Amino acid sequence: FARLMKLIPHSLAAAMLAGVLLQLSLKAFSNLEGHVLLCGSMLAAWLVAKAVAPRYAIVATLLVGGFVAWRWRCHE
Repeated sequence: FARLMKLIPHSLAAAMLAGVLLQLSLKAFSNLEGHVLLCGSMLAAWLVAKAVAPRYAIVATLLVGGFVAWRWRCHE
């Protein structure tokens, strides 16, 4: 595997990785249309936590997203 990786140019490997990450990113944001409150609150929580306590930004995002989803589900 190491020999094969040495044969592939770095620019080609980077382009392939970018293509995969782009697809994953676009799929993640495709659900934003119907869930603006959930996605917006999670984005805000991540931005605030990243500024205040970067180590716990993902945990804060998960907790806020879970809380908003739970509250949203309770009101339906």
